[in-house]
Amino acid sequence: MVDNIESLIKRLASRDHLERDTAVSALIKAGPAAVEKLVEALGDEDWQIRYMAAYALGYIGDERALKPLVSTLNDKEANVRVAAAEALRNFLDLEMARLLLPCLETDDVFLKEIAKELLVEGGRMSIPLLILALRDGRTEVRTEVADVLGKIGDSLAVDALSETLKSGGTRLKISAMAALGEIGDRRATPHLLGFLGGEEKLRYFALCALEKIKDPRAGKPLREALKREELPYIREQIKRTLSKIGQDD
Repeated sequence: MVDNIESLIKRLASRDHLERDTAVSALIKAGPAAVEKLVEALGDEDWQIRYMAAYALGYIGDERALKPLVSTLNDKEANVRVAAAEALRNFLDLEMARLLLPCLETDDVFLKEIAKELLVEGGRMSIPLLILALRDGRTEVRTEVADVLGKIGDSLAVDALSETLKSGGTRLKISAMAALGEIGDRRATPHLLGFLGGEEKLRYFALCALEKIKDPRAGKPLREALKREELPYIREQIKRTLSKIGQDD
């Protein structure tokens, strides 16, 4: 069996697409028995073998391939990285989320974005780990985590995101505000209203979030803010927000 699997893996480099497809189909059919050799193939010198190995591992869905596939997101070939990302969509579980979190610290834009995309696809399952990272991670990571939580859009994250508004720099707070706006839970309203008299950027992004949340309780504070606001673009945003909550009279 092992010899046959090794032979099939070598055929993944064939220029004949029919031979290649036949080989990968046979490897997928072999299932768990092929996983060990396919994981080894992720380190092959031939990028096409690495690509097809990642493809096959995604279809087999064996947990032994999870960590190697996450590592393959760093492959020097873009096609291989994409194949690994597609394969990981079949491993949307808590362990995958744990392995992907360190990818949010990288300077590699592709790796960071694909990790965020997969965490979003993990949905509610990813949230407990993301909340821990939001509270304890470095500022750069916390900013990316806030973005992911906003895209997941689950109210489980509201309290942690609201707490984040009390600490960190402007960029982190803006990311948290944007996330709270995407989630749309009215529990965030009092926390966002607290920024209406603060820093210019934070006033604006708090208003953008309040516009999406559409909480009628914000009406009176917004009208008061409009009376004292001098910047035209922020005045316009206040008016838009009042309109969204039906209090633009």
